[in-house]
Amino acid sequence: FTAHVSGYLEQVPFDAADLPGYAGRRFDYFEAHPDALRLSVWYRLERPDGAPLQAVVAANQSRLDQLAQAQRAGLLPGRCAPVELLALVQSVVAQMRKRKPDGRVVMDIPVNATSLPGDMVLENNDTIYIPTQPVTVGVFGSVPSPGSFTYHQGERIGEYVKAAGGVQEIGDKSEIFVVRANGTVLAKGRDALRAPALPGDLVYVPIDANRGEFWARLRDITSSIFGGLFGAATIKAAVD
Repeated sequence: FTAHVSGYLEQVPFDAADLPGYAGRRFDYFEAHPDALRLSVWYRLERPDGAPLQAVVAANQSRLDQLAQAQRAGLLPGRCAPVELLALVQSVVAQMRKRKPDGRVVMDIPVNATSLPGDMVLENNDTIYIPTQPVTVGVFGSVPSPGSFTYHQGERIGEYVKAAGGVQEIGDKSEIFVVRANGTVLAKGRDALRAPALPGDLVYVPIDANRGEFWARLRDITSSIFGGLFGAATIKAAVD
């Protein structure tokens, strides 16, 4: 196991000043070495309460020390502990691994439709899935209290963002976007707040890229995997 850890450290160098890049390298390594990922999972399951192996302790301590040093140098925000930053990176990688193409086809069907379009063409092995009608609107990203809120006809997107506590200081109102229940995206920034909400809407408030390179690159990662509802709670914990 120590040999595997050493090999991982050699091929995936940790750079506290480039956490998004480290997350990408970590993802690529586990994609190319699934055996190493299985070994890592086995370690967590088999030794939850036992004495940790020295190789793991040393590797984690080195990362934490580098993160603390980068915070003192002003390269990383100091509002969260090094262990929280490291957990955030691990969460990003875990969510990236869950994102797999599903072959879904988006159809422009009204939310109150009772039938499928007559001109829809089906191919072999196609599957039609009719979900239950959604009754909530989700708000995630740079808001104090991300979550799902009961849908009320006639309310606008901005009212649900207010229910989540409003846009945080690090949020970027000009880049707000909404993922509709049918898979389409409403990307109108501030104008999206005035748009009528629909049941099943998922509203995402991204981080303001102008706050620094770290937040800009983190925003790129979190936005790209928003379809998988990447740990809004971990982002909230890091910036609160």
